[in-house]
Amino acid sequence: MLPVIREILSRGSTLSATRAFAGLHELARCRRATDEIFASIDVLAVPSMPSVPTLAEVAAQPIAANARLGRYTNFVNLLDLAALAVPNGFRADGPSTGITLIGPWGHDGRLAALGAAFHRAVGGTLGATPWQLPPPPRTSARPTTSTRSPWSAPTSRASR
Repeated sequence: MLPVIREILSRGSTLSATRAFAGLHELARCRRATDEIFASIDVLAVPSMPSVPTLAEVAAQPIAANARLGRYTNFVNLLDLAALAVPNGFRADGPSTGITLIGPWGHDGRLAALGAAFHRAVGGTLGATPWQLPPPPRTSARPTTSTRSPWSAPTSRASR
């Protein structure tokens, strides 16, 4: 096991069961609040990362550097949300930038469609390759008769 992973995991031995259960209750409260938010918005777009650390910065302070990288996205897994990082071009000094699209659990397909549209609008190539992006998929000309929201999940979080 890498020393940095051992250091992170060893921090858990200082927590009490009472504190762990209090944390689980707080997490459940946050999930309910998140469900309310996604009832009124389609997607949340955030920067994928606040800065681009050098390899030397990561080597010198791996825990701090990685914590900073997740500043805008660490909550996604904890709240059982779906997310997709999408390229957003390059900064003037060279490093790439990106946004992360966040939506409710089970809506990965919707995020992928939005991400593909955003990527095409921004332009660029397919990843770090010289290949151009493929053309958008053809859509059906048939109108939909469903009254379900595009965010309607196939099952609820409680049934998982």
